[in-house]
Amino acid sequence: MSKCSKAGRDFFAVTADGFLMSFDAQRSLDKWVDIKASAAYALSVTDTHIACACAEGVVRLFKAPTLEYISTLPRPPPFRPAGAALPDKVAAAASSKAFPDAIAVRLTSDNKRAGCVYADRSFFVWDLRDGRYAPSPVSHEFTP
Repeated sequence: MSKCSKAGRDFFAVTADGFLMSFDAQRSLDKWVDIKASAAYALSVTDTHIACACAEGVVRLFKAPTLEYISTLPRPPPFRPAGAALPDKVAAAASSKAFPDAIAVRLTSDNKRAGCVYADRSFFVWDLRDGRYAPSPVSHEFTP
């Protein structure tokens, strides 16, 4: 997955094995950083921030020009099959803390919120303004 900054000067890419890369105007590799996730799936770029959606519910935030790490958003609730009660198998899966992958992320242009879609079809809007990256009251989970 790759994205250009709004100013068009920088080009950012994320690799499947978890690296965030920055390319300059001549498209030469300028900087790179290990996201410290087993896989990366998507990114969102504003002029000042980059958000990377990764495996196991991890969403990491970086500064756009420098790739300096800012924070990691809270993970969503552990994965559970749709409509499942909590008998033995599901209780065991919940105790192993299997988090759904973050498969899409979008930062607002003012960098106050991030919307994240997870592999279990849940969608969370995270509030980034208070420094604690607490989830906002807006969330949605679709189960057929």
